Amino acid sequence: MKSKTYKYTSKGTQKSFRLKEADIFVFTFLYYKRHLTTRQITQLYSAFEGRDFSEDSVFTKLNRFSKYGAILTKKIDKRDDSITRRATFSLKDRMVDYLQEIGRIPTGSSKRRYSSSISLHTLCSRETLVRTLLEVSKKTNTNKLLCELDIRSYHQKQKKTEIEDAGLLLIPDEHISYQDKNIYIEMDMCKETNATLIEKVGKYIEYAQKNNENITVVFVMYDKSMFLAEDADPPYVRMKNLLFSMREYHELLMNLPNLNIHICSLKEAGDVISDIILGIDDNQNFEQDILQPLSQRTVGDADWRYAYVEKVQTFKETIDGGLRRAYRRDKDAMQDFFFIFGNENDYRMIARLDDVVFSRREGDEGVPLVVIYPKRNKARDILLMDTYDNVLLLSLQNEGVTIDADEQIMARTANNIHPKRRKLVELY
Repeated sequence: MKSKTYKYTSKGTQKSFRLKEADIFVFTFLYYKRHLTTRQITQLYSAFEGRDFSEDSVFTKLNRFSKYGAILTKKIDKRDDSITRRATFSLKDRMVDYLQEIGRIPTGSSKRRYSSSISLHTLCSRETLVRTLLEVSKKTNTNKLLCELDIRSYHQKQKKTEIEDAGLLLIPDEHISYQDKNIYIEMDMCKETNATLIEKVGKYIEYAQKNNENITVVFVMYDKSMFLAEDADPPYVRMKNLLFSMREYHELLMNLPNLNIHICSLKEAGDVISDIILGIDDNQNFEQDILQPLSQRTVGDADWRYAYVEKVQTFKETIDGGLRRAYRRDKDAMQDFFFIFGNENDYRMIARLDDVVFSRREGDEGVPLVVIYPKRNKARDILLMDTYDNVLLLSLQNEGVTIDADEQIMARTANNIHPKRRKLVELY
């Protein structure tokens, strides 16, 4: 980690501070994002330093910066109807000047005064960004990438004329640029109509058709994880309705090479978006992670075999392959499965499952379809656009399955939109 320090002197109090790279990183982020809560700033320090910080210790530091350093402005909203009722911090003009002096923001950067009111929508948008940076830091074990991500808002990156010429008819809530990736984040507070969300999808499609840039849109659905609620159940029905309604643009969404749309909850946004930034799902090795270990199992009474195949009589749509479970003690007993590879949040993969299921030929119900999800370090909700019979969802992390040690391989049925209400069954 970097260890450079900066000497900053308050002109008013003549009090000097030794600022670390982590402080400068946080102040730069704060300049572009205007207001952050203590918890959000604590997560930024944790991301940059690669270790956990306590909210109390960070608040003490921020409080000192606010009182003596002409660095931060602290605001605590004590109104009874306040949505936050917590401290938020923003930069003072002198710190904006200092960031320009050391080259962290462009010379002549605006010192415009911000509105004193902060909406919950804005705080949640910032939360999505902060959680993403924290996950990127954890997954890479370095802060190097954090300094390479461009987290400025869309309108800060482009002039008004450029925005109009580009043809994007809306301003995303957050925008992350990294190498050739452009991630547009839409924070949904579950108050807009489904039709409004679909209208946004249509605008991104129009934009992708006019541009060659790689565009990833992530619809993040609000849940109470913003306030660390343990029962922060995402709005599964709303997510299902959005996924299903996106079929209005199905052919375009499946075939536009430069547009990908993901849907996730606020609870999982950091994990999902950091994977997109790092290209983790672009390089999933299902064979090495799942199929080969399955075929090499020595526990239990079953031998597993797999084969790749696209065209089968049972489905009109293409699949990825077939599995066969044979029994050592009864060579005549066996169970066959078809399988496709899935993704929990990617529209294309979710819609593909729907396409395959409904392409099953009438009367051919004997062989179950298994959807194999990537091997992950964190459990992740599997989103569906409908419920399905004779479909099993296989996620090693979600069910805590260790292929080479567990006697039973467990999966979930696809009979419920709510992940926790899906029946847990053996892949049998």
